[in-house]
Amino acid sequence: MIICTDRIDALCLANPPLIVPYCAEDNKNNPARAQLHLGKLCYCSDVPNKVHDLEVEKEIEIAPNTIFLFETYETVNFPKNLSGRMSLKMGLIQKGLLMPNQTMVDPGYSNVLFGMLYNLSSNPVKLAYKQAITTLEISETQLSAREYDGKMKSMCFDEYVRDRVESSLGYLDNKLRISNEELQKSTKRFSWSVNSWNIILAIIAVLIAIMSLKSNPQTEILEYKMSELQTTVEEQQKQLKEYEERLRTLESGSSDDVGSNQAAGDQK
Repeated sequence: MIICTDRIDALCLANPPLIVPYCAEDNKNNPARAQLHLGKLCYCSDVPNKVHDLEVEKEIEIAPNTIFLFETYETVNFPKNLSGRMSLKMGLIQKGLLMPNQTMVDPGYSNVLFGMLYNLSSNPVKLAYKQAITTLEISETQLSAREYDGKMKSMCFDEYVRDRVESSLGYLDNKLRISNEELQKSTKRFSWSVNSWNIILAIIAVLIAIMSLKSNPQTEILEYKMSELQTTVEEQQKQLKEYEERLRTLESGSSDDVGSNQAAGDQK
């Protein structure tokens, strides 16, 4: 049975309190759940080697296709006859954040709570230190002689994010961006090369015209060389067109991915 907020209020005045810190005023409009807030430490998969300290940074921006791991500002102290479920607030769901189904808070658990969010939208989402981000639903269970004594009970945030999970979509976006940049550089190099050959051909054409006026025997040789250079330029122009077409395809595919992500976020 899910317990009501009035019962939660009373349990938070007990010793030990169920939730610390707890503000009954924050939950006056919640009939059967308690709000939890964003804690001090968090992690974003787009900066894989950094744990953010929101007590210092004050807020964090979750980029599109990014995994976000966090701890709650509150500590919970569950007795042997209570268990809990944490879920994301609707306002954040509407912004495109997704929270996978979290594991149950077992009877006997005492620590901060840890969670994971994913930005499914095409826009960055900002969260602030101590912002209400989740709700905790608490259920009464049969009293058991057993209580939770697993590793999460004494785990700190650094241990929780030790494996530095990465977003697969974020990884693909990054690879696509790098490929796009490399293709643009190659296109510029080929464009410069084609322009250079065109200048050389123009100079040779002028030389041939001058030599023709003088009946110079070297004219035929220059004409032959010019023909070879024209063939080279035509081949490079063909390659340049292929690179430009590939670049347009990549940019089109990137736009389609953004549109798909936006549509998926809207459905959420």
